[in-house]
Amino acid sequence: MSRLISRIRHRQFGVFVTLSYFGAQAYKEVRDDGHPIVMVCGRDVVDTLRQNGIGDAQRVKAWLDSRFPSTVKPVVDMTIPLRNFPALHDE
Repeated sequence: MSRLISRIRHRQFGVFVTLSYFGAQAYKEVRDDGHPIVMVCGRDVVDTLRQNGIGDAQRVKAWLDSRFPSTVKPVVDMTIPLRNFPALHDE
């Protein structure tokens, strides 16, 4: 976040997108200091998809395939279960 803040010039703004989350300290710093930064986290992405009727993995895949067709299909399609990441279960 500090790198983005340091690069913003007069009359510019930043957009920081993560599919993870923003810690309270980072969010507080940006808001308290009035930095012109839009912060988009994974929850925002999920909420937006759901609001548009794209609420499960199959629909997300179908939507992505329809918008961004690929001529090269992956050889391996791998899903990593959340149980491999215990810290994610605590939230």
